[in-house]
Amino acid sequence: MRYLDDAWRYELVRLNESESTWLNDTLANREVVQQTDNRLPQLWRRAQLLAPGLGAVTTMQNVTSTLKASAMILGLLAIVLGLSAGLAALGDSAEPVNVIWALLAVLLVPTLSLLLWIVSCLLPQAKGGWLGQGWEWVANRWLSRGKAARAWRAWLNVAEERQATKWWLAVVTHSFWVATLAGALLALLVAFSLRHYTFMWQTTWLEAAVFVELAQAISVFPAWLGFNVPEAQTILMSGNQAVDQSTIRTQWAHWLVGAVFAWGLLPRLIALIVSAYFLQRCYASVQPQPKDAYALLVQERLQKALKAISVDGPPGQLDQWPQAVFLSPQKCRDTRAAVALETAWLEARRASLTDAVHVLAPIDDRVSRQEALVQLQSLAPSHLLIVVDAQQTPDRGLLNTILALTPHTGRARVYLKPANGARNRTVQWQDKLQAIGLGKPLLDWPSALEWMKLHD
Repeated sequence: MRYLDDAWRYELVRLNESESTWLNDTLANREVVQQTDNRLPQLWRRAQLLAPGLGAVTTMQNVTSTLKASAMILGLLAIVLGLSAGLAALGDSAEPVNVIWALLAVLLVPTLSLLLWIVSCLLPQAKGGWLGQGWEWVANRWLSRGKAARAWRAWLNVAEERQATKWWLAVVTHSFWVATLAGALLALLVAFSLRHYTFMWQTTWLEAAVFVELAQAISVFPAWLGFNVPEAQTILMSGNQAVDQSTIRTQWAHWLVGAVFAWGLLPRLIALIVSAYFLQRCYASVQPQPKDAYALLVQERLQKALKAISVDGPPGQLDQWPQAVFLSPQKCRDTRAAVALETAWLEARRASLTDAVHVLAPIDDRVSRQEALVQLQSLAPSHLLIVVDAQQTPDRGLLNTILALTPHTGRARVYLKPANGARNRTVQWQDKLQAIGLGKPLLDWPSALEWMKLHD
């Protein structure tokens, strides 16, 4: 469910930034405001870019794995309980099976709990079933400590915010009963296949007609589903004494199996499907609403990033640009280096570069710029590839950064990350780079890789 992951990731980043300190989001904010894909809201996109730095993928996977493991354990327990209930309802094959009593033993508790859940759905404080609440309590015990604690809390917050808590708890509750009733049904099928049972009903003071009407009323739904049910005469014959005839035994066995399926398993399956449907709707398209203080602060930071890249101050024709200065060939080493300016795009392209290429950390502020200059001074590469997003404006700040890099390398070329739409400033970059003596920029990645392989 993609929307759940997006909302969960956003809430996890929100908790980290609200409870500790703001993350280093300069590059993320710039990329968010530059994106042209509107399928993902900006708040979610920002969280998606910041999540890897928090180890969010690992912690979210740990929470998901724990929930799945606990659900599997609960499901296995439910199947075992169902098998035990089914076999206990039939008892020893040496004694006749009291059909009404056996049916009550299998269906009484599941039916009562289903009715209570239906009634609770009409209440404003519905919790989704006590079994689901018990599972949530166990999950809290497992996940409320360590690195997964915050991710688990974020998951709960998302469910609470989207009013999905009662529905996912209902899914857990109904899944448990579906597994239990499936186990009971499996026990009946296996027992009827491998043992010889006879059937009867007993009473001390009720009329036989009461049991005939009761058995026929229970038979309506199973018969409609195609199960073979006993006729009125067969019900009367099976009164206080069991009739050991193959046809009668088969009819009563089908009646029990059909009743458990029609009045037990099928209603739970329907309730499970309904709960899963409403759970899906809760998460389907709900996007973060920028109304709380945190969202407003994030939007303010995004606006600042937008203003920073929107200031287009190209120099006039009379402005004089300094020319790029390069390191002499005698001082260069046979190494290659690459660095990106205010974009994280190069990080995803490491695999396409050879081991001989040193990929420097992206430059997005004074500190990272100084660190890059120190590294370049130490490397003295013969070739330096500078990656720039063509959506960025070739302002004085970026051009001065480029001019500060070139004295530490023998050669330098700029690769322009492709951009579409109104923000494409490729022509402006071509003019400014030629003005400072760097020549035309590289416009496709294969050409940039080929240039990095050149030798003097």
